[in-house]
Amino acid sequence: EDNQLRLLGFGDAGGRSASTSSLEWLFNQGTISVIDSAVDVYDRRRDLIMRFRDVDLTLENQDRRHRIVGSAGVPAVQGGRIEFRIELEGDVAREGIRDALLYVHGENVSLSRWLQGSTVAGAQVDGGRADFDVWGAVADGRARSVRGRLSVRDLALQGERPLAGSTGVPTAPAY
Repeated sequence: EDNQLRLLGFGDAGGRSASTSSLEWLFNQGTISVIDSAVDVYDRRRDLIMRFRDVDLTLENQDRRHRIVGSAGVPAVQGGRIEFRIELEGDVAREGIRDALLYVHGENVSLSRWLQGSTVAGAQVDGGRADFDVWGAVADGRARSVRGRLSVRDLALQGERPLAGSTGVPTAPAY
């Protein structure tokens, strides 16, 4: 199934595993911190495991308000880093994300690793680095706004399909 969260090595004082009702357990704790750790994220769509290193993550829960703040080294990039802050409100375990504010900042993110298996204008991303900032808001379970800033350098595309220029006339991409 998609949207599953499995926590290994966490449990309550009675020794019960958090994996049976991970979200409910997680959002009922006061504060949980993960410091200087490695976290594996499995992307089922691309059948890819991404390992984040130097992960610092804090979840603070107070009634129906939840704050997640963290940073992590980006997979396969020396010095690449992502920082994020998420503010949630409501019973996340039972209702899902109904109301939230999100901020993500990335530096020196490897585009070929992050976009592996994806195409841009009909071409595979074969290289490049990105810096970005993204702000988002969710209200009543729907994305209400997303805005951001993106800076890309050393972009390399690979593929056979031509890219359409601003005039709509296909142009051969320079790989």
